[in-house]
Amino acid sequence: MFYSLYIGAQFKAAGLTLSSTFDALSYHQALVLGAVVIIFYTMMGGFFAVAWTDLFQGMLMVFVMVILPVIGINNLGGVGKVFSALAEKGPELVQVSGGLSNWDLFGMLVLGGLAWGLGYPGMPHITVRYMAIKDDRELRKSTLISMVWVVLALWGAMAVGIVGYAQLGSSLEDPEMVLPKMATFFLPGWMAGIVIAAIAAAIMSTVDSQILVLGSAVVEDFYRKILHRDAPEQLCIMLSRAVTLIIGVLAVVICWNSERGVFKFVSDAWSGLAAGFGPALVLSLRWKRTTGWGVAAGMISGIAAVLIWRNVPMLSGIIWELLPAFIISTGVIIIVSLLTSPPGPRAEAEFALAAAYDVPLRDGQGNLISLDEHKVVRDILDSKK
Repeated sequence: MFYSLYIGAQFKAAGLTLSSTFDALSYHQALVLGAVVIIFYTMMGGFFAVAWTDLFQGMLMVFVMVILPVIGINNLGGVGKVFSALAEKGPELVQVSGGLSNWDLFGMLVLGGLAWGLGYPGMPHITVRYMAIKDDRELRKSTLISMVWVVLALWGAMAVGIVGYAQLGSSLEDPEMVLPKMATFFLPGWMAGIVIAAIAAAIMSTVDSQILVLGSAVVEDFYRKILHRDAPEQLCIMLSRAVTLIIGVLAVVICWNSERGVFKFVSDAWSGLAAGFGPALVLSLRWKRTTGWGVAAGMISGIAAVLIWRNVPMLSGIIWELLPAFIISTGVIIIVSLLTSPPGPRAEAEFALAAAYDVPLRDGQGNLISLDEHKVVRDILDSKK
């Protein structure tokens, strides 16, 4: 359910971007066009195609998010002119608090904003990238690359919003269209086309991963493991493509005539996935007392808490549902795990192996083993999994 909302958000963004760029396309025509392209190459290429396209799309996104605000600031006459223009449109626009105070500032803005970080462990299309690494000694490098990318992309996105609103102001009818509008305002046509391509890259690099992960979960984790363990590979590929098509069509239906904005779609999906999967994944990896019953109870309670909190005005007005739902899910997993039988010796062995795998190894005299020797020992531990 939440993944369908997330995928629908990406399709809606594609439809809005294409229709606002090309006058000949209506929103519905652009929506179908974007969905067809994404679904087709996801079905045909699989994980390998998605990984490589995401690499180049990510590089293009960062380039545009860094360069476009610089061009905008230069055209407006400097950073001081940008903030002066914002102050003229509203003094709250140049205040860190955004004009909020008391609990609205701390609860809704500060805690609500920080809560977004809790969502990453619950996003299968993000965690699967780490799971796909061939050598886990590459995890540190991957973490560094991802953090550098996130800092550049997200700070760049905020800068685009600030500079774009300073220039466009009230003429910006849909705030979610600030990037294409800013590109067409500041840049010549061919450069604006590159920016539109970056928007498409942002959409495609997210939605193709989501569709692929969801299709794989249905076929590999449900059909192959529960219904038909000996299913031939060709049949599984065909089923995966069929599921991909069904998911894509469902997402198009969801956003066909929806009045909700892209951000609302994403925030609703993000909170549900974060509370449903995040605590379960973190505790399963970091606390050896976690049980299957605890995980199941935590997932159900987290999703239920999101749905209840979101639809009760008295609660939704206090704080964004992600944070309380995440806390509830974590607490339920801990309580139920302690009340049920502990995991067997296999889980104990896995945690012991992970501990031996991660800590620096020393020889009999207490000296650190060299990197090459350490690698040999870790390879031996790998062979015993």
